[in-house]
Amino acid sequence: MNYNWNVYKVFKSGKRAKAPLMTFEHCESGAMVHFEEEIKKNFNERLREMQFTVLRADISQEMAEDPRKKILLDQKQVIQRYLTADLKKLNLSWGLIYAKASEWQWQWAFLESGTSRYMSPISPKFKIQKEAHEWMNQQITALE
Repeated sequence: MNYNWNVYKVFKSGKRAKAPLMTFEHCESGAMVHFEEEIKKNFNERLREMQFTVLRADISQEMAEDPRKKILLDQKQVIQRYLTADLKKLNLSWGLIYAKASEWQWQWAFLESGTSRYMSPISPKFKIQKEAHEWMNQQITALE
């Protein structure tokens, strides 16, 4: 039995394009091999050098949600709770640091955007990185 297959470009970042570049028909087994050996050879040189992925057209084309994205959104909610009125006026980012400003211990902190200069603490200091992540996870759990 033949199926329609969608061909998507895969970017250097590892993410794939939202819209298919093309569609072709082939049986269930060996669709990627067929694409690489029979279809891709007809592409111009620039396209042949690109990476592609092939998905069956009758199956959901939704990209899997990146679990790191949810973690970052949860962390952002925690961080916003520690943002004071004075800090809101500044152009800040945040992160987990291990620096002289935190006495060479792990600490979640507000950083100056562009320079990453330590501006203000968010968390207590931790001797090991794992403890800092555990603290953040506890803060996320407390939000729920």
